[in-house]
Amino acid sequence: MHAKTFYDTTAEKYDERHSNVRTKYMRSIENKLIKKFAKGRILDIGCGTGQHVKYGGIGLDISAGMLRRAKKKGFDNLVQAKAEELPFKDASFDSVLCIFTVLNLCDYSKAVSEIHRVLKKNGTVIVSAASIWDHAKDNFFKRVFSNR
Repeated sequence: MHAKTFYDTTAEKYDERHSNVRTKYMRSIENKLIKKFAKGRILDIGCGTGQHVKYGGIGLDISAGMLRRAKKKGFDNLVQAKAEELPFKDASFDSVLCIFTVLNLCDYSKAVSEIHRVLKKNGTVIVSAASIWDHAKDNFFKRVFSNR
């Protein structure tokens, strides 16, 4: 199932589905990183229902359903588009967030190229590739580096 279709059909239950101890813990870590490193104009790629849009800037998501949920929370600075085709001018953002989104990208190279294009010189990118299914903090790294 394509990510857009999946998130459109599950948007109404997304926040409820992620209301658990593991997600709350992950969100607390993400929030600390964002508060510490994200500055200036922020783009949140894969903003979903708006968890990190509260830090300002623009929320972007491929799913209209997720953006409707974010809008119901009071966020208006939302754009529907793909990470691989960002509808912004070059060097538009000081910081780019990509939290949980990398798991759903179709073309990583194109998305990274687009992030680089819209990011200002010396800008900051915060990417989360961790999963709530990782039971220990080092499981992700064990999987990534186990073949080296």
